[in-house]
Amino acid sequence: MRGGDNLRAGRQYARPIYIDRLDETGTARALEPVALDRGDIRPDEAWLQKLIFRFPQILPVQEIEPGFARIVPVCLELPTPAGYADNLFVTEGGDLIIAECKLWRNPQARREVVAQIIDYAHAMAAWDYEDLQKAVLKAVMPEGSPPLSSLYDLIDGETAIGEADFADAISRNLRLGRMLLLIVGDGVREGVESLSGYLQKHAGFHFTLGIIEMPIFHGAEDGFYIQPRILARTVNIERGIVRIIDGRVAMEAPQATQDLRASGRRTLISQDRMLEILEKAEPGLPAALQAFLDRAADQAVTLESASKSLQLRVRGPGDDLYALGGINEKGEWVSHNVNWYADSLGRIDLAHDYLEMIAGIIGGEVRKTPNPRNWYVVEKGTLNQPRAMALLAHPEAWLAAIEAYAERLMAACVDVD
Repeated sequence: MRGGDNLRAGRQYARPIYIDRLDETGTARALEPVALDRGDIRPDEAWLQKLIFRFPQILPVQEIEPGFARIVPVCLELPTPAGYADNLFVTEGGDLIIAECKLWRNPQARREVVAQIIDYAHAMAAWDYEDLQKAVLKAVMPEGSPPLSSLYDLIDGETAIGEADFADAISRNLRLGRMLLLIVGDGVREGVESLSGYLQKHAGFHFTLGIIEMPIFHGAEDGFYIQPRILARTVNIERGIVRIIDGRVAMEAPQATQDLRASGRRTLISQDRMLEILEKAEPGLPAALQAFLDRAADQAVTLESASKSLQLRVRGPGDDLYALGGINEKGEWVSHNVNWYADSLGRIDLAHDYLEMIAGIIGGEVRKTPNPRNWYVVEKGTLNQPRAMALLAHPEAWLAAIEAYAERLMAACVDVD
């Protein structure tokens, strides 16, 4: 965690406008806010807890942690040694989300709620999977919820990991204090958006904190319109390894993510998790990736999280970010999505040329599928995606390919204009 820039705050949305038609016959009107404390409804904080439990999709989790998969509500009023956490959610990959709900007319809201939710994270860091499961079975379940025998019962579908992997992921995230903490309110007040100084006291844990305002408006017809706003978020609060050396306490970052942080590059929970997976899949890969990103700093190459990969992107025409390929959990370089941006400009040939350059660098070839949008690089004579290390071993050649690709995209954008 560094300085006072860990929280980025700012209100970005005005009252939503409903337009019944988009042609010249249309009319427009501003939606009216629901007066939660003036007679429309008289909710308490339990009402807000149940709302986000029933409709977890209204929480903008992926805007805060892009690598998180679908979130699943677990329980209300989770008992911890530090008190009762309002809401617990998990993802299919074993990520943990705690939400604390506050109606801001409550005089105990504001700064106290931040201390409260961090205390829950500290307390839960002493748990493992079985401890969490026992606590969940003692928590409150909304009326009509099916009986729960295990946390794993809640996740299903093709994207779910195995039960043993799920339990291991939960235990590891608990031990590292690696959780997404959300403060959810009907309207955040002054005093909660400027908390970076307070958060400095908690650099021993790696959590992400998001402050979400959730105003509610009367719909144009029936129902209601909810407009989630991320008012502030931490960029990174990283857990360290505490060592006592010659009577002095020193804190070090975990090795799997230490390299990327050492250069001042910010990471997210989902990035940290992927870097740890990649270190196991191919030792030295995170360090090689860091070295490449350092070289690519002048070209503004960025690293972004996806649910099961890390994606490299660079800023291009119109200030958009376009794909340069990614690295999946196996340490393979994946390149299908390289085509999509160039295709939106009507110049998919430029993406194909870039893929040919990459294939030339690693001694591979481009797999030309029937759909040109899905062409990708493979190892020569196979259908296997190449190892990311094979490309990272040639950083200068890769940077030259990126520069040539970016220049041609810029020129294509000018031609279109």
